[in-house]
Amino acid sequence: LIHFYKREIRMLRVALRTIPRLSAIRTASRTQQTVMSAANLRLTQQVRLMSNTNDSDAEFDARYEAYFDRPDIDGWEIRKGMSELVAMDLVPDPVIVAAALRACRRVNDYALTTRILEIVKIKCADQVNEIW
Repeated sequence: LIHFYKREIRMLRVALRTIPRLSAIRTASRTQQTVMSAANLRLTQQVRLMSNTNDSDAEFDARYEAYFDRPDIDGWEIRKGMSELVAMDLVPDPVIVAAALRACRRVNDYALTTRILEIVKIKCADQVNEIW
């Protein structure tokens, strides 16, 4: 548990390093005695995308199926993969759900299988009769 908090603090430090400091935004020029505003500075931001948006449906399904079919997967990684799928605006295909359920069987986590099935049913929203 302590290691988890240390990692979170380290991640927070890294995130804060990317934010420009106030002194960098308001730098006074000695010759002009003017204060530069943040609008005058060009700030660049790096964005790391978690998945490639150019994937076809078959590639997307194959990627998640391979993720859940890994023999060394544990319960936390199954939850992480399902939370990524839940965050997307889609209902996972039965191939992906079956791979996730097989992964739960390998790690012997019955409660997680129930949660996965509940999540898929919730993602169906008002089209439960058509999709579920």
